Amino acid sequence: MTARSSGTSGLVAAMLLLSSGCVHTGGQGDFARFAEAAGKVHAQADLSFARANAISRRTAVDAFVASRRPGISERAFPPALDADAVAAWDAALSDLERYGSLVATLLDGGRGGHAAEAVAGLGRELQTGAAGAKIDPGVGAGFAALAGILVDASARSSARTIMRAADPAVRSTVNAMAGAIGRDRSEGLQGTVWSNWTTSLGGIRDQYAAAAEKGDEVRQRALAIDFLAGVDEREADLRGLASLRASLLALADAHAAAVAGSPRAQSAVIDGIDRRLSAVRSNLDLLGGAGR
Repeated sequence: MTARSSGTSGLVAAMLLLSSGCVHTGGQGDFARFAEAAGKVHAQADLSFARANAISRRTAVDAFVASRRPGISERAFPPALDADAVAAWDAALSDLERYGSLVATLLDGGRGGHAAEAVAGLGRELQTGAAGAKIDPGVGAGFAALAGILVDASARSSARTIMRAADPAVRSTVNAMAGAIGRDRSEGLQGTVWSNWTTSLGGIRDQYAAAAEKGDEVRQRALAIDFLAGVDEREADLRGLASLRASLLALADAHAAAVAGSPRAQSAVIDGIDRRLSAVRSNLDLLGGAGR
């Protein structure tokens, strides 16, 4: 093949890609959709954490009543995630939302240097080292890396340039957040919820044994129903946390799709996040709410 024919073939291939929609320059909506995705994951996390704390408190109440202690204090009812931990998650997910929104404003020609300065300002905030550190050291390290990239943003930096540079840091950050949730019931928040449910169901087992010893079949039947209902709730809670972990991992994919200029891929990822959020809400409705 001659150089001329090679060049012609390349031009034809490029035209085919453009006509098929495979080449996409990226618009403000594509970059802003990362912020949308982060907001959905944030909502899912809020619901999952409220539910995790509900079962933790329920277990603590059972243990406290059984102890017959005369005094009562807040310390006797520890949550799965204390107020500081919940605040850390809230701040981390809010920072990811802000990052997506601010980077998207770089596409607004009228904002110019103001948009770039806002991006750099977020970077300076994240440089304090507080972001994500209480969730997991890996989350803190990821935000620190992201901070350095954002601080270096200038008025001439494009949204795609910044997001491409930030992509490894964003993926590292959300991967560490997913790790804090846990891959299964043996680790992370999933492990905590499993442990609390084991304790709660253990109490029902003890009551059932006492009823069986007395031959109280009515009581046995009621306790068996309670036990199975608890098992169903436990499985729903663990599915919810596994779903949150999946959404966190998908958040990195939504970011990568924005960098690649792939709106269809990004939409598919965000649709998946939205389905998981809807499923969590439906499960909570069936279970009677997060605070049951």
